[in-house]
Amino acid sequence: MSNLILCNGITADEPYNFSLTGDNVYTIEELCYYIYNNIYSITTSGFTKELVLWIRNNLHMEELAGKLEKLIEDGNNLKDIAVTIMCACDYYNEAQINYMIEVIDDIEGMSPILRRKIKADNYLKYKYYSNASKEYESILDSKEATELTGEQFGAIFHNIGIAKLHTSSFALAGESFKEAYLRNNNIESLKAYLFTLKMDGKEEEYEYELMNYSVSGEDAKKIANEYLLMNEEAKMCEEFTKVIKLEKMMYDGKHTQFNEGVDEYIEELKMDYIKRRAMER
Repeated sequence: MSNLILCNGITADEPYNFSLTGDNVYTIEELCYYIYNNIYSITTSGFTKELVLWIRNNLHMEELAGKLEKLIEDGNNLKDIAVTIMCACDYYNEAQINYMIEVIDDIEGMSPILRRKIKADNYLKYKYYSNASKEYESILDSKEATELTGEQFGAIFHNIGIAKLHTSSFALAGESFKEAYLRNNNIESLKAYLFTLKMDGKEEEYEYELMNYSVSGEDAKKIANEYLLMNEEAKMCEEFTKVIKLEKMMYDGKHTQFNEGVDEYIEELKMDYIKRRAMER
């Protein structure tokens, strides 16, 4: 959590970690801020006995811990639990809390399959690509999938394509983007499909699909330019920059720095892998 938050209560020595987003909170104000700004990501499963213990033992808020403990044991809904926490300090005013309640009511008023889609969308948002892909595919295989509109089907296939870009191949991602476009007729899905063909080196197929989908010369030029820009932006991403720096150290003969940098990078990848595996259990 990078925002500056004014806190008046106790600051915990040990943070509470939200495994989905990886965020740590140290105060009741930070906990309220997290809930308010991640309300679409949070479910009742996010409010655990571990959170109650953290509030009791680290923030020394016995009354709040007792209320939450009973709410969780009684199986109360997200709204009751969230409002109880939000009212434990003055970080948000009544109007803001009422807005949050409206959002929760909207979520709880959705059909079960749309709530599942929000769950999958949040996995994707926080880069749990395997979890997202499994959840989306489970939605498509469910009986309730008949409730989805063509646009919603398209959005799901598009997001599966994004997940497969990170976990599978350009070809499989492209199939999902293509299916998405057939469902939603959204130009973004078509562009994503065409981009995967370019990334996979399938230039002839790329040209064929431009004609197949009646892409005008002007639009084809825009798509090509956007692809070039995307490539340049990818080269500036954090992971790419790390690898380039390590490569430069190696060629410059800075072997000690190179080895230390590689070890550090591998450790980061290991920790990220462990965290994601834990989420998949």
